[in-house]
Amino acid sequence: MLRGGRADPTRTPASRSQRRDDSRHDGMQRWRHVVETHRKTGVDELVLREQELMHRCIEASSCRWRERADELASVVAERRE
Repeated sequence: MLRGGRADPTRTPASRSQRRDDSRHDGMQRWRHVVETHRKTGVDELVLREQELMHRCIEASSCRWRERADELASVVAERRE
């Protein structure tokens, strides 16, 4: 992935407010991309689940964070067995 440059140089940059709106929604979009990449490369499902939980912990700054962190810990423990 190229950073900084636009995929289509003929396109004008989005307005600042448009970019801000886009950035609010790109968290799950980024995650879907990760999932697709993993499916294509055949990564272990447990690894994928662990990463999904970690991603959700980062994405959601809610009071349920601790609950998700506990779930993450159990998945990690399951993987080590």
